[in-house]
Amino acid sequence: DDCVAIALVFCFLSIAWVVSQSRQFIADSIINLFDDNTRSSRFTKRATNELQSKPLLFAQTAISLGLVATCFLHSESGFMPTAVSQQMVLPAAAAIATVYYLLRIALYTGVNSVFFPPQKARIWTDFYLLTLLFEGIILFTISLIVVYSQLSITDCKLPLVLLLGILEIPRIIKLKTIFFPGITGFVHIFLYFCTLNLAPLLLAVQILLNFNTQTT
Repeated sequence: DDCVAIALVFCFLSIAWVVSQSRQFIADSIINLFDDNTRSSRFTKRATNELQSKPLLFAQTAISLGLVATCFLHSESGFMPTAVSQQMVLPAAAAIATVYYLLRIALYTGVNSVFFPPQKARIWTDFYLLTLLFEGIILFTISLIVVYSQLSITDCKLPLVLLLGILEIPRIIKLKTIFFPGITGFVHIFLYFCTLNLAPLLLAVQILLNFNTQTT
């Protein structure tokens, strides 16, 4: 399908561009994973402390999630798109994913701006965007394997869940380092993740799976 091929090429080029433009930021973020990053050198250029090409990052991750959702819908005989044409399923799924990621960022920003200092909130947002890059790479890789190897998305479900689960580990570490350094921080992290991470994710997955489908 030409639409899928164009989406895959766009995702690959977007990943390559974002990584090439943000090499220093990615390296510094990995090295300083256990640091709250609230103390930065005045001699460090601001460009090295930010993730570049954020619109491309959002678009690539959303399209990759849309590809995975579309592959799943086509692999399940119980789901039959009816309201839109086959050519519009991927763009619609990508649009839903884009809204999901934007709302998620807005939710993080809104809550963090109320309960935490602006500097710490900005550091967390920057780190979350970095992990979003890796989330997009995982989704892109799985969709690429499924499309070109004729492998069922069901067979990739467990590796996908495991990889996305592993990705949550550095997020938890950074959350505890920035916002909840105390012993009781794990309780706050659990509440934080259930409210701002797990609940929106489950809702987005359910919307994607139910979008323009009916059970036969």
